Amino acid sequence: MQIIDAMGKACPIPVIQSRKALEGGAGSVLVKVDNIAAVRNLEKMALGLGYGFSYSSRSEADFEVRIEGSEHGDGHGDGDGRGDGRGDGSSVRAANTGTVLEFTPPAGRKLAI
Repeated sequence: MQIIDAMGKACPIPVIQSRKALEGGAGSVLVKVDNIAAVRNLEKMALGLGYGFSYSSRSEADFEVRIEGSEHGDGHGDGDGRGDGRGDGSSVRAANTGTVLEFTPPAGRKLAI
């Protein structure tokens, strides 16, 4: 997994760096960003290319985005395209095989809907 530190970089820089890494053969990337707009733009790119997407948040300005390909590493194989959020904060995962969203609130916090 290639790590991309895009903290402090405005869009579309995180998207460009991530896409370049994936097109260069990286089967997956972990992108560190500091704003939710970058997270959303990375999600659109990943799902549009057939990659799995997940992110975790430690604060309002600290996100880790995972973009993962299939078991074949190209984003277009037989995998289910699902990532798995991690970290101490909340996580969301989505797949391009329909609408799949899973929200996990940070430890010790209740989810009210």
